[in-house]
Amino acid sequence: MSLLLFGSLRYPAPTNVPNSVDSVFHAFRFENFRESVIYFRNKTSRKVLVNYHLGYGKLQFINGHGDTLLLTNKYLIDRIIVSGCEFILAPKDEDYDLEIVSAFSQGRIGMITKYVDNTNPASTSSQKYLDNPSSSIPTSLYISNANSEFHWQNTVLPLKRRLKTTYHFVDSNGIISLVSRKSLFKLYAKKNKDIKRYLRSTAIDFSNLLDIQRVVSYLDADN
Repeated sequence: MSLLLFGSLRYPAPTNVPNSVDSVFHAFRFENFRESVIYFRNKTSRKVLVNYHLGYGKLQFINGHGDTLLLTNKYLIDRIIVSGCEFILAPKDEDYDLEIVSAFSQGRIGMITKYVDNTNPASTSSQKYLDNPSSSIPTSLYISNANSEFHWQNTVLPLKRRLKTTYHFVDSNGIISLVSRKSLFKLYAKKNKDIKRYLRSTAIDFSNLLDIQRVVSYLDADN
């Protein structure tokens, strides 16, 4: 495969949370598209330019025509190495892609990082309508056909986004599950008593990678 040299298509690493949908869809994990290796399940591999899109929560690549595309047929791919970082893909094309951040006896820990809606639901026009059309400061969507003319006004707050990271267990069979109390008990089914003992003395924030690593290290060490 001939690689398209990456020249002017450079994207800055995101430093501020975007306040609009447009800015979200120009945010990437890496500063630019990196030469990466895709390893397929049939033991073949292929080099391609890849980056992680924080708006989609998925990997994108540049094809031979210079188009930026999402990966499809994910079930054929075993893993992708981007700048020394390992990514795995859930079987379904619509699922998010995970970056592997830790390994332990029962499998690995992957993270999904993407922008999510941070707008107050009460301010969205689809959920709150202006009850008083005569108000001088409308707070939502107002539609009128007065005088046989169609008028509309929408003054809801713009969409706001925040960057969110979630952690997931990937077991030895490649099954992916959100890290939680329930998934921890399932993953260490033979050590439920040890988990309960740990939880009695230590609070776990399942959105904190260090907390997750501590509990699996404790369970792995307690043979």
